[in-house]
Amino acid sequence: MPSRSTNIEVDNNTGADLVLADQGLSHGIWTEGLFPPQLIRNGDSGKFQAESAGFMTGDQGYATYSSSAGKFTFNFDNPYVGSNDESAVVPNGYTASRRGGGGDNSEITWKLEKVN
Repeated sequence: MPSRSTNIEVDNNTGADLVLADQGLSHGIWTEGLFPPQLIRNGDSGKFQAESAGFMTGDQGYATYSSSAGKFTFNFDNPYVGSNDESAVVPNGYTASRRGGGGDNSEITWKLEKVN
């Protein structure tokens, strides 16, 4: 098991499909078989995970999805030393509610919804 990992689940309740537009890692690697999915359909969930790769390292990166509503970006930083940081940037008229986060092997769920 890696010294640090970040598992992200995106629950898409936006009314629009999300298509992977960009992704990247400043530190770490994508976990085999858990790359950011190319498509997260409305009403479905998508999961991806990054992990540390090396001695005393963490993982840090992002995934950006485009949709008819605009772009949704999920950022994460799970350093070897220091506090975790995670954020979501969503278009106006949408919310991203977070559950979880923190710890060496962080698990985060983002619930995306359209504001009524």
